[in-house]
Amino acid sequence: MMVSDIQTLPELESTVKYAPKFTSPLKIEELLKKGLALTQIAKLCNISVTAVRGLIERNNIDPIDTEVYKKNRADTLASVQRRLLNNISQADIKKSGLRDKVVAVGILYDKERLERGQSTENVSIDGALRSIHSQLFALPDASIDITPSNKKRKYAKQKR
Repeated sequence: MMVSDIQTLPELESTVKYAPKFTSPLKIEELLKKGLALTQIAKLCNISVTAVRGLIERNNIDPIDTEVYKKNRADTLASVQRRLLNNISQADIKKSGLRDKVVAVGILYDKERLERGQSTENVSIDGALRSIHSQLFALPDASIDITPSNKKRKYAKQKR
């Protein structure tokens, strides 16, 4: 039997359960950018979710579009923060050093004030107080140069 005598092998055709499918990585990327979930993409492309994940990994496709991430960044970060905080036990807190505890309290305090729309820094208060004080009492500005006018006197050689 020669190769030319073989036309088709019907017995092999019937044993193939699934026909191989080609799905363009560009199509996957386009659907991800539209915000579709992996399960939705799999249904649309008639492939498994595992195949979708494989295409994403093999073709270095960013599964989360940058714009979609930016829109949902606050919610994503809040979710991560919640998971981290839920995994900190009392034993973890007791094991940490004093410096770590103080830094953590300071950061959490700032973030709480930020979330509540309150001030997180008081840098300009000193300048505002100086301005009000000088207006009320007509005091000269605190940045007056008080360098002596005769500098030579200080550095002149002494006579013996």
